[in-house]
Amino acid sequence: MYLETELRTLQQGDMSMNDYYTKLKQIVDQLRDIDHPVSELSQVLKLLRGLNPRRHYVKPVITSKYPSYSFQSTRSFLILEELSAQHDANAKAGQALAVTHGDNPSGSSNSASTDHKDGSSSSTAP
Repeated sequence: MYLETELRTLQQGDMSMNDYYTKLKQIVDQLRDIDHPVSELSQVLKLLRGLNPRRHYVKPVITSKYPSYSFQSTRSFLILEELSAQHDANAKAGQALAVTHGDNPSGSSNSASTDHKDGSSSSTAP
């Protein structure tokens, strides 16, 4: 009864997709060991039900496939989605860093410099 409740209420939260899958798989294996197997389709649906809300868009993709995804293929699909989202976030962070630091690689400010006929120079900051 405890394992059924744990399986029914498991949520991904801040866990990585791999950690979430592993936790779910451990519960499913424990249920199988006490003669309460969980069908493949139920495993997939329970995995999807507990997903972090930011992954809600994948549910219709997975549930509409015929024949349906296996538990393993669902895991693979979700891990690829997670890696893709991480890649996109890193790319955005890199773009933001480039924008905040500007195009000047030396880090010096853009100041105007004026050379005088006597060889001296002066600069003015914008």
